[in-house]
Amino acid sequence: MSSSSSLPHFRGQFTALVTPFRDGALDEKAFRDFVDWQIAEGIDGLVPVGTTGESPTV
Repeated sequence: MSSSSSLPHFRGQFTALVTPFRDGALDEKAFRDFVDWQIAEGIDGLVPVGTTGESPTV
């Protein structure tokens, strides 16, 4: 069993990312704008890939 000291220590606030779509396709510009906004507002981390429960509909 690994020591807990070898685990990463996450601190601060993390945002679960949503995946924006337009006309049935990924809206890459909207996604980039959303990520850039989160960073500009001082978020400590981003959590991508399915934490918002959207995976069944993607």
